[in-house]
Amino acid sequence: GGAFNCGSYGTGAYFVEDADHADEYSTDDKEGYYRGYHGMLLCRVTLGRAQVLAAADPSAQSRVGRGLEFDSTVGPVAADPGEFREFVVSERAQAYPEYAIIYERRFANARNA
Repeated sequence: GGAFNCGSYGTGAYFVEDADHADEYSTDDKEGYYRGYHGMLLCRVTLGRAQVLAAADPSAQSRVGRGLEFDSTVGPVAADPGEFREFVVSERAQAYPEYAIIYERRFANARNA
């Protein structure tokens, strides 16, 4: 059970190959031991037979799953700069979180407070 995200390629668990994009979805811990730090998971994802798309398709996941034509979806995401791929799976067992990465954002032009 449990809900998945519904993005450009339909409902599923979304993974990206670009850490900068993953960072956009990370929020800092507001209190506690990791206050001010962000986190992301580095995962191994089993794609199986992937449908590779050239553009967003919200109905893509209707062709993915047990007994269907595909096991996952791979598609592009436009970013500044460039483009990277998103990987979408429908089964939780297709993703293995290998590392939990805890980090602090630092910006080159940030002023010391």
